[in-house]
Amino acid sequence: MDSSQRNFQTLKGKVAIVTGASRGLGAGFAFELARRGAKVVAATYTSPNSEKLIEGLSAKIASLDPP
Repeated sequence: MDSSQRNFQTLKGKVAIVTGASRGLGAGFAFELARRGAKVVAATYTSPNSEKLIEGLSAKIASLDPP
C-alpha cells in the first residue's frame, strides 16, 4: 500500500502550532496538518514569507476534499 492509500487520522478539532512555518520543513508540516483538518497557528519570522504561506494554505486547503 502506498502512502496515498493510507487512512490517516483526522485532526479536526485540534490546534497545531508550527514554528518556522514559512518555508522548508515547517511549511511542509503546516500544509499536512491543515490538510488533515487541524487549525494551524503558523509562527514565522518574515512577513513576505508569511503572506505566501497564508495564500498557499488557503488555495491548497480550499481545493481539498474533507478528510
